[in-house]
Amino acid sequence: RRTTEGLTPRDIRRCLKRYIARELHPILTADLAALTT
Repeated sequence: RRTTEGLTPRDIRRCLKRYIARELHPILTADLAALTT
């Protein structure tokens, strides 16, 4: 889908990294909060 939007492979990887970061960040912060309390 991204290649049809005209994005370069570098831009596509950036999109994937941002997607992964958005998915993982709440999970990691919740785990960290559980550990500190």
